[in-house]
Amino acid sequence: MSAGTIARKLLGARFQPVGELYRSIFVDVDKIARFWAGHLPAGARCIEIGGGDGMMANALLRRRPDLSITMADVAQSVGAFLEERFAARTHVRPRTTVADLARETPRAEAIIIADVVHHVPAGGRESFFSDVRALCRASGCELLLIKDVEPGTLRGVLSLLSDRYVTGDREVSLLSTAEMVELVERALGGMLGELSTATPDAANYCIVANLKPEGERAPEPVARGSGQV
Repeated sequence: MSAGTIARKLLGARFQPVGELYRSIFVDVDKIARFWAGHLPAGARCIEIGGGDGMMANALLRRRPDLSITMADVAQSVGAFLEERFAARTHVRPRTTVADLARETPRAEAIIIADVVHHVPAGGRESFFSDVRALCRASGCELLLIKDVEPGTLRGVLSLLSDRYVTGDREVSLLSTAEMVELVERALGGMLGELSTATPDAANYCIVANLKPEGERAPEPVARGSGQV
């Protein structure tokens, strides 16, 4: 059992302010939410992959009363910190993978991935982004927003130590902005329109990937041996 899990069990309902204070060491969630709020289209239905406790969702929904967010996470508990006033604008999906969502063909204008990719084992990142691509196609997504932590920075080092020795994820490894951009460009290929990067909070970088309208996207390559021509 990780130190973080023990703290949750010991503190119970009192864990939220402690958890929010602890996370503020690594990222100013409000700065990231303010940056993203300026990019999300009006009335956007958002899918947040790896929504965690819901701190990012809270910050976005406070700023944008027109948004709705579906939080999907492989964990058994998701959205523990979500504010009750946002209940009508949130949908929580525990024990749900990106591939699960893609098969359900939801509709969404935006997909959000915050502090998730560095938890995906290095050997599984291509597969992860393949599932993200499938979800983008299935949902008709217009915008992909990614946030992660730059390696080699103080916050990057602290984040790694926290994930390995507090959260208990020993496979965690950070990607640079350039490495993340390369993954996104390779995965989205002919779907990708304009891509930009920014660092709205020290060491915490964001990638804003605008996708082409559905009618302008290159078709998926046909797998060999499928019998299709």
